[in-house]
Amino acid sequence: MISFGLIVMGAIAVVIGALLRPILGRWIDKRNIERLGRRYNLDAATADQLYRLARRVGFGSAWQTLIEGRADATGQTGETTPARRPRPAARRRSSSLAERHRA
Repeated sequence: MISFGLIVMGAIAVVIGALLRPILGRWIDKRNIERLGRRYNLDAATADQLYRLARRVGFGSAWQTLIEGRADATGQTGETTPARRPRPAARRRSSSLAERHRA
């Protein structure tokens, strides 16, 4: 009897999620596009294109296709945003517990 109740509750949760996804999905996408535009100093149309393409092919590929491949105001191709962020230093590989406690 308990398992039947859990199955019904799960089915109801799935139906509610399926109904809310289109509504909340548009709102979430709009918020993400605005954040992307602010973070990389992009206009709304470019941020929208970059976001949609990044959802399909990944951010790095979308960035190379749309941003690095286009010409800037001076007619030169390349990066149009401020200086790139430095990559984080490589992490040190941690040793296993047995290696650390070896005498």
